[in-house]
Amino acid sequence: MEKFMRDLHTHERWLFDEFADRLGAALDSLTGSRPPIEWSAVDSPAGRDPAGSLVLENPLHGINGATVWILSAESDEKKVSSAVLESAGISEADSDPETSRSSFVELIGQAVSGLCQALSGRLSREVTASTPTAREAGLPPELQLVQVAIQLKSGKAALIMAVSKPLTDALAPAERRLAEPIGAAPAKTLDLLYDVELPVSVSFGRAQLPLKDIIKLTSGSIVELNRAISEPVEIIVNNCVIARGDVVVMEGNYGVRIQQVISRQERLRTLT
Repeated sequence: MEKFMRDLHTHERWLFDEFADRLGAALDSLTGSRPPIEWSAVDSPAGRDPAGSLVLENPLHGINGATVWILSAESDEKKVSSAVLESAGISEADSDPETSRSSFVELIGQAVSGLCQALSGRLSREVTASTPTAREAGLPPELQLVQVAIQLKSGKAALIMAVSKPLTDALAPAERRLAEPIGAAPAKTLDLLYDVELPVSVSFGRAQLPLKDIIKLTSGSIVELNRAISEPVEIIVNNCVIARGDVVVMEGNYGVRIQQVISRQERLRTLT
């Protein structure tokens, strides 16, 4: 195990660190508490598919062949889902297996989606994830595994995480770019980038709600955002806020009049 930890590249460590951080953020969002989370190498294939275990497969879009797998033993899955449900006022005795499984899948989906946001910022392209699906055949063979340990109030829960080689390979060039000194890009290189299309979106505001309030949402429900009517909206390019402006209407379509282009330092802070 120690040898594996030494042999890990910086981009691989970053990937596992980022997932652990996003998993903690997802638990904080759903339960109101962020438990300590650590990851470590699994140096033996033993216990790869314990009886009654669940394997969630998360294909990523934007990186060809990239997939994240999460394996959980039934006991650990119940510990995690119980923590989520109890925060919503649902006791383990009142929950059925389908509700318990859905809450666990929702948590993993949020964590992987958060990881995709981080990947988008690091790779400068949009990376998204599908809804996690159960894999009947267990984990694919010949994958390096890491254990993600969550210290819950009810005790320690351990998940197994595995990622496909195309995902780590896609991060390797980014690692080399980050290690290079910052300098002016050659004009010919910039010319190649001028026609690259980037997703542009406008954020009117955000809100965080407990799971128990989200469950109660129906048609006609109102969700209060963290932005006043008079405040400017954010213009987001490839998951990075680049400017702020006012909403206008042009020929029957909504638009945004740019009032402020934010600094480079502030843009970097908005990547996550």
